[in-house]
Amino acid sequence: MVSLVRALIAVFALLTLVSATAGLWVYYSHISPLKALASKPSIADVLDLVESMRYTMEFDGEVWIVNIYNDPGRRSGVIEVYSAGYGQPIAVYEYNYTRTTLTWLTVTREGNRTLLNPLDYNEAFATNLKFTQAEDGTVKSVEPFPGIAPLYALTYIGNATLVEWSTFYSIRGDRSPPQWVHIAFAKVRVEGGEARGVEVVIEPQPTPLTAYFKWYSVGVHAKVAAMSRIAVAWELTLTMTKPTGEQLEVRIKLENLKLRT
Repeated sequence: MVSLVRALIAVFALLTLVSATAGLWVYYSHISPLKALASKPSIADVLDLVESMRYTMEFDGEVWIVNIYNDPGRRSGVIEVYSAGYGQPIAVYEYNYTRTTLTWLTVTREGNRTLLNPLDYNEAFATNLKFTQAEDGTVKSVEPFPGIAPLYALTYIGNATLVEWSTFYSIRGDRSPPQWVHIAFAKVRVEGGEARGVEVVIEPQPTPLTAYFKWYSVGVHAKVAAMSRIAVAWELTLTMTKPTGEQLEVRIKLENLKLRT
């Protein structure tokens, strides 16, 4: 009888250990995209792991299908933009990048190729929103751009608004998470199934629409999973009020992501 009791105690102890281990694994699976964001990767840190991606982007009654083919070895790539229902791309962008920024950008429309200033598009490339500013620093207009937002928008916006992603999972330090950013554990739709991740909601703040404060005015809703150390927003919605007073809502759904092996 004593041996049986000891055996049962050992079994219960093992089950408790297994349950605790499983619980920790689930927890760290959920926070892994936050840890990826907290590492504050550069553009190259992300793109050097990516070979291709495809997403749909809806805004103002339009639908774009965007294919991106990236060559990490050459740090260059091609972005094809299709309008729903059209067989040929409406625009083709070619880019080169270094660790932190674009260094080359062209666009071809209807057979005409135009060289663009990469510094003017680095932000748009990272976030899928292209801001145009007046000389006094105020925002004149904002429009969608076919960039790498599923891979980098949260990093860029977090950097611009001083979000420390580690405060959402770390018990150390004297900083608290910003009250306008909300995180919840969630199952995230990914290619071929589901993954553990987080749902991120960033509330827009009533700040001046200027070069320095504009990202505080952007609302974000994202469902994010970690893929090979990258925080990937498989669903991403960006909202803001344009200088004209109209509301802009850009909805992005990532359909395919091929990572470098």
